Amino acid sequence: MDIIDLERQFETLTREAFQTITEAETKIQEKIEKVFQTLTGSFEIKIAVLDKLEAEIEKDSADFQAALNKITNDIHTLENKKPRAFLDLKAKEAELRAKAEEELKPFFSEQKKKKTELTNQISAVKRELANFHKENNALLINEEKNFKARELDLEQRLNLDLERIYGEIVEEYSEFEKKLLETNDEKEIADLKYKIKEVRISGNTELKKIKDHYAFLLFENRLEFRKFAEKVILENSLKSEETKVRVQALESEKTKLEQEEENEIQKAEFEIQKLLLESERDNDVYKNQGLLERQLQIVDFESKAKQITSEKETKEKTLGVNYRKEAATFDLSQFEVYQPLSEVFFENFHRVSGSLLNALQASVKLYKETLLAMLLEFNEVSKSIHERFKNLLLLARKDELPKGGPNPKDILITLTKMTELSYRKRKQMYEKTTEILGKEINEILIHIRNINIVLSNHQAQLKEHEEIFQKNLEEVIKKGYMDLEENLKTTKVSEFGKKRALRKTKSLLRKEAGQNNSEIYREYNRKLRKLKEKMARYQDLQKEMESRITVESREFLKKSKKRVQELKKGFSDLLVQHEKILYDEYQNELAYNSMEERERNKEL
Repeated sequence: MDIIDLERQFETLTREAFQTITEAETKIQEKIEKVFQTLTGSFEIKIAVLDKLEAEIEKDSADFQAALNKITNDIHTLENKKPRAFLDLKAKEAELRAKAEEELKPFFSEQKKKKTELTNQISAVKRELANFHKENNALLINEEKNFKARELDLEQRLNLDLERIYGEIVEEYSEFEKKLLETNDEKEIADLKYKIKEVRISGNTELKKIKDHYAFLLFENRLEFRKFAEKVILENSLKSEETKVRVQALESEKTKLEQEEENEIQKAEFEIQKLLLESERDNDVYKNQGLLERQLQIVDFESKAKQITSEKETKEKTLGVNYRKEAATFDLSQFEVYQPLSEVFFENFHRVSGSLLNALQASVKLYKETLLAMLLEFNEVSKSIHERFKNLLLLARKDELPKGGPNPKDILITLTKMTELSYRKRKQMYEKTTEILGKEINEILIHIRNINIVLSNHQAQLKEHEEIFQKNLEEVIKKGYMDLEENLKTTKVSEFGKKRALRKTKSLLRKEAGQNNSEIYREYNRKLRKLKEKMARYQDLQKEMESRITVESREFLKKSKKRVQELKKGFSDLLVQHEKILYDEYQNELAYNSMEERERNKEL
């Protein structure tokens, strides 16, 4: 494989391709420059003519714009002008509240006196109850002291009477005991013992009578104290219940006074809210009228601005017709010069694409030949170096090895066969690869031909598109002047409807203002109705509260009477219960005395 020859062939292909491209680019660039030199020269001449006409248009436009700017500023001033309120609602509310507060002062002053008087009465009733309890409790404490003193006195008297009886008994049977010691007569002894026993039995009976008598006196003392204590407790409870009724009645009166105050406050608040709603309504109506006046002024300004704009546009379009007529005629002449330039591009495209495709095909074929030659040369060189390597082995030199062992000739034959088999195998691989590469490179050549078809189609599409574009461009240039004239006619025709549109706009604004006023009054009536409903609900609640207070007072009085009855009944029941308990204790004491008497008699 001759690498230098291969390099030379690739350089030749590349040089020829680049030479074709360079020549094509140079040719088209020269053509473009020539066409645009012609276009530029004509353009500069025409620009000088049109600049004068454009300066006239700009001067008129500036004059019209100055007038429009003034109107725009006037409109902005009206739009940004804050609506002035008919009334300051916050100040109005403060004024109404101050007036209501001043009017309610005498009423609240009188209410305060009444509540203070009721509070003093409640305090006096509670003090009266406290004093009553204090006095009654003092009586109870004093009575308890007297009770304990009587109890102690009875116990002391009992002990004294018992000692006296004991002394009398002992004194009575002492004489018999002396005689008993002095006599030895059995009959007399028996008679004396019998008399002693009779005296002692009689003494035990007398002791029992004394104990029973004092047990009854203690029973009476204790019962009287329990009656007195329960009476004090009952009187305290009845007085507390009476005080509760009086306090509840006074508290109800106080609550009614507070309700009256709240009712007057709510009435005043209702009146304030009603007057504020009226002020808010008047404010909204005033603002709506002011808004209508500003809107009508703005409409007049906008109408004037539209008139100036229309005059400006009419004059601009009139001057523009001449300008565009000159421009359109010139642009069409420029188009005639520019139009053939596209053909140069298509010629250059066809030549360059053909040259590049031919170079690509030649390069692929050269690549195939070079690659196959390289593979074949690799096999031949591989075989040659194997042969050279084999001759450099000692086993290949049969005369230089000691005798004995394997025959070097046989080894040499084996190596030769291995080399031959390897060469054949590589040759088979080369042939198979050559076949595959041939198919693949043929596919590449087919793709290159397909690329040529695609480029040809693309060139045809570009040419068709360019022709359509050129045609549309020419139509757009021609249409510019016709559109301007048609637009000017439309503007002139529309002037007849502008005054009617202005009247209609003002009528709509007045109608909208009327609707706004109606909505303001509807909203006012809705809020007023809601306020009245709120006040009516409040008054209903007040009536319910008054009714509830009356019912609660009646219920409280009813329950109080019931509690008084229960207290009195409980007092009677307690007295019976205490009497029963004390009487049972008294009976137990009598039973104990009897038992004690019997036990003593048994001991005799």
